[in-house]
Amino acid sequence: MRRHMGTVSTTRPLTASRLLTLLAVTAVMVVAACSSSGSKSGSSATTGSSSSGSTGSASGADQAGLAWANKLISDISKRPTKLPQAISSAPLSAAPARGKRIAYISCNLDTCSSYIPVIKTIASSLGWSVTVFTSDGSAESTKQQWDNALRLGYNGIIFTIPTDLSGITSELREAETRHIPTTTSLTTAPIGNGFTFKAGDAATIQALGTDMAAEAIAKSGAKAKALILNFPSQPVLQVETDAITSTFKDHCTSCQVDKIDISISQIAKDVPNIVTSYLRAHPGVDWVLPTVASMVNGMPSAFSAAGIHGVHFATAGSEPANLANVKDGVVDAHVFWASVDSFYAQFNTLVRYFANDPPITNVVLPEWLITKDTTVDSVTQPSPAVHDIAQQYARLWHLS
Repeated sequence: MRRHMGTVSTTRPLTASRLLTLLAVTAVMVVAACSSSGSKSGSSATTGSSSSGSTGSASGADQAGLAWANKLISDISKRPTKLPQAISSAPLSAAPARGKRIAYISCNLDTCSSYIPVIKTIASSLGWSVTVFTSDGSAESTKQQWDNALRLGYNGIIFTIPTDLSGITSELREAETRHIPTTTSLTTAPIGNGFTFKAGDAATIQALGTDMAAEAIAKSGAKAKALILNFPSQPVLQVETDAITSTFKDHCTSCQVDKIDISISQIAKDVPNIVTSYLRAHPGVDWVLPTVASMVNGMPSAFSAAGIHGVHFATAGSEPANLANVKDGVVDAHVFWASVDSFYAQFNTLVRYFANDPPITNVVLPEWLITKDTTVDSVTQPSPAVHDIAQQYARLWHLS
């Protein structure tokens, strides 16, 4: 296999910067060479050699690709049961010290705030407290909340914002100087210069894209004609797009894959119309792979009104609403990003740091493909990939 409690906050209306934050966190909470060049919104590029509507047997190369995709889908359809090996194989030298104060630097949208109860539960089990510092998504507000957390002397910082660490270079260096560990998830930023730990990196993001493409290859019999909905303003999502494209190129020469670039001004309301127009002009497309799972919202009704049928969706992410789309049969398959598991991994890093145990700087979190028939803990609240994750960490942390 490859691969948050008091609150200090600022609030503003939904702006482009806040929406951009939502999309970045959705992808992160989500690289290979893409043969298509960048394009303006609504344009596309194509790889592959034939339509998914073709008949007959797949080629020899595509038979091998189909076998690969079927095996991968079979493997990742099994619910994970174990903690990441890097964590489970590195027990603590002693029970965690109590009384630590942790800052959670968050965006002010539901995507981020929905995890506050999770973080509170983990912290409480350790005898720690957490304060939430909420940014409105702008660089100015984010920097201010980091400065607040540092000024108030918290022992550790968990953050979902920013996704680009170049804007907080001085804050990270101050954290390093003051021996304050900092953690986040799903980032391509390198460890060091004050950045302590990440739960998921570029390889994890690549895996999300690879799994989405594999689902389309497997379910289409290696004859998919797929459309990627790309969000190019977020580099972390471009990694996912490139992985989708390269997976089709490497494992399904008979498949076709096109790409539409979606801008931030379009994503809130225009996507269903954009995709419907594309499908009218390109009959035979039978898979839509959005790099932001919420792009699916509104598409099925738009397709139905336009008389378009037989289009399947594969998505990736962690929000409960995305899981509800799967259980309702709107989305065929969803690659579950284990956000709850990532927060446990981040707390594990803090526990190890305070105990002066050898550091773990990155972990590979479990892959899990969810379909309508998959049993999940909840489609309304954040849930882990590993069902008994709390009990497993309690044992690891000498709490039980």
